[in-house]
Amino acid sequence: MSSDAATAANATSTSLPRIDALSGGSGGGPDQHLEQPRMGLGASLPAADTRAKTEGTFPYAADLWAEGLLWAAV
Repeated sequence: MSSDAATAANATSTSLPRIDALSGGSGGGPDQHLEQPRMGLGASLPAADTRAKTEGTFPYAADLWAEGLLWAAV
């Protein structure tokens, strides 16, 4: 096929958006899954140490010291 014929073939073809058959979507945008927040079992709990870590008052392992404490390096 000559380069003119290839150019003409590409100019006349139309590219359409693909629809994923497994998602069941219409291809018009992201799917929206609305569900109620979980309560009780399976619900995420807020991290108890978040405030201390952001304020810089959380005692990290490197900050801890005890009499007779051994240190190792790998």
